[in-house]
Amino acid sequence: MKTLPVVLALACVAVVGCKRKLHWSETRATQISAGGFTTAIPAGWREASEATDDDMQKLVAQQPGAHILVKDDFDGATIIVKSADTEPTAEPPCDEIANTVAKQEGATATNIVKSKLENDGVCRWNYKKDDVEGEYWIRFHDKQLFAVMCFAKGTDAAACDQIRTSARPGA
Repeated sequence: MKTLPVVLALACVAVVGCKRKLHWSETRATQISAGGFTTAIPAGWREASEATDDDMQKLVAQQPGAHILVKDDFDGATIIVKSADTEPTAEPPCDEIANTVAKQEGATATNIVKSKLENDGVCRWNYKKDDVEGEYWIRFHDKQLFAVMCFAKGTDAAACDQIRTSARPGA
């Protein structure tokens, strides 16, 4: 199955525990498009690419094709949104995907759940590596997957849920 290599390419570790003041450009995005999906950026969050700080620009450069969202008042919490082509599947092998990603990252995957959203297969699991904790959520729609990865202690769960539930295919 082509899904596993694609998902493995999504695995990443975010900047954690480094609260500091970021400097922002005048540009402020209100939505993002990832593959065939469009979703709103939650209030209080911004695209990391809008920051003028060198460290944020380096983080963005390490995740080509990803949208990295951070809070206006950066506290290390990070949401990463990415889309990729995959083989169509109504029943993704969530246990296999989660455990393979965790193994590659030297992390653990727990609370692995398979579900449906608008007839699309969804995999969701908790991720932990050292002091980095987060949640992966991957939606399989036709020949695309839409991934939302929420990392860092204190990540606003409501913001992650807003991204997941407001994302619409076909944009």
